[in-house]
Amino acid sequence: MAPAPTPLPPPIVAPTPSVEVEVAQFVISFINSGSGSPYNEAAYYADYNVAYFDKGFVNRAFIATDIASYDTRWPIRLYQITEGPEIYWVNDRTAEAVLVASFSVSNSRKTVNGSFKESVLVRVDTWKVIGVVSQVVQKATRY
Repeated sequence: MAPAPTPLPPPIVAPTPSVEVEVAQFVISFINSGSGSPYNEAAYYADYNVAYFDKGFVNRAFIATDIASYDTRWPIRLYQITEGPEIYWVNDRTAEAVLVASFSVSNSRKTVNGSFKESVLVRVDTWKVIGVVSQVVQKATRY
């Protein structure tokens, strides 16, 4: 007689409307962390390995270095969510938040304004970002 199959573990977090609100608030905080402050706190939200834009899977140290470089290049940054985030469940531990945001980044020589669509994967049992994909929808540069 074959052994009984091992049951799947119960969901860590049930995808309820209140959890979706928490995911949305977490993602809003993540996006807002990139605005204004001299130190971008976005690396704090990252898990140990993150599917990071078009760079593949990277670790938190890579993200911190990448953000520091971006902050140096664009010391003045403002991001504002204009649509969403809409929350979709990938599985019982992972939510995807899709949003559209406007941005304005500048340095002493130029300003770039526009908007982007972003997908943020959130691990809800650890409250860490595990994936970020972004696509610029509109961009204008002023010198």
